[in-house]
Amino acid sequence: MVMKHPEHDDIDPNLEDFFQAARAQPPLPRPAFMDTLVMDALAQQRPAARPASVLATLGQALGGWFGGAGLATAMALGLMLGVNFGDAMGVGMADVQEAAADEFAWLDDFAELTWEEF
Repeated sequence: MVMKHPEHDDIDPNLEDFFQAARAQPPLPRPAFMDTLVMDALAQQRPAARPASVLATLGQALGGWFGGAGLATAMALGLMLGVNFGDAMGVGMADVQEAAADEFAWLDDFAELTWEEF
């Protein structure tokens, strides 16, 4: 497409092809400018954050130090009550072991079987 400008009638029409080719390719920035631009952009970025450790994630899930301290206190109290006052509540270790043995007595029948008998 040849553009006609009334004030530029004296321009050679053969030059218009060159002007169109120049308009088709946008000018590229100098490599030194691009290097400077990339270096400035990298300097402005924040460093990548390290992923949180498992212990830190667990601490946050429990509610921080206060939640973890409360949980540890409750576990220590439960252990102390279970060890010291288990007999007073009518649940001794002998009762627990006997109940467990009675509950899993049916497994004795299968303990004598071998894989070939299945």
